[in-house]
Amino acid sequence: MNNLTILKLDHFGRGIARVDHDIYFISGALPGDIVNVEIIKNKKNIKEGIVKEYISKSILHKESKCKYFNVCGGCTFLNLDYKEELKFKEMKINELVHKMLKEDVKINSIVPSTEYHYRNKITLHGNEIGMYKDKSNEIVKIDRCYLINDEMNIIIDRIHKYTDKNKVRIDELTIKCTSLNEIMISIYGNLDYDHFLNEFKDIKVIYINNQLVSKDRYIK
Repeated sequence: MNNLTILKLDHFGRGIARVDHDIYFISGALPGDIVNVEIIKNKKNIKEGIVKEYISKSILHKESKCKYFNVCGGCTFLNLDYKEELKFKEMKINELVHKMLKEDVKINSIVPSTEYHYRNKITLHGNEIGMYKDKSNEIVKIDRCYLINDEMNIIIDRIHKYTDKNKVRIDELTIKCTSLNEIMISIYGNLDYDHFLNEFKDIKVIYINNQLVSKDRYIK
């Protein structure tokens, strides 16, 4: 199909393009991009697609640190300059509030977070121990996520090694870490409870198949 020029972002962070009476929502595209796309959903006047090729990238792009970006569906804006991300979110909040209230309301500026390592929880799936691919049930195995802290990434690496060594099946893994670096994991799979607990006895709280197996019940 013809190349598309991205005009703006929708509320989900997808690029929007228009051709005649058709509206295109393109994952991974930013305003100012000219892209060749693959259409994955085609309804009357509304198309959804993914980028096959960037013919020209806008100045808003930055190089993502994460090798899984645009493959795993865990995040949206690692290719967008952080200041521009805040502008986009602030604009969307203004649009939504004024649309709902239909009156002028002063919206304060967003208080910036750290750009990376701000999440205190991650849930991974399947024996690959990964994230769902965007718009798919396929799992992308990951060994590192830039949105969580180093302590949680170390746990992911350790569990990868544990499952490989002991040939056990994992269905789901959730890791939580507090500001005091106390860690809780909840894991589902065909695990030997005592063996797993012995291997990960440094973790404060462990649930296996929804059963508490550690001495401590909660993290602070």
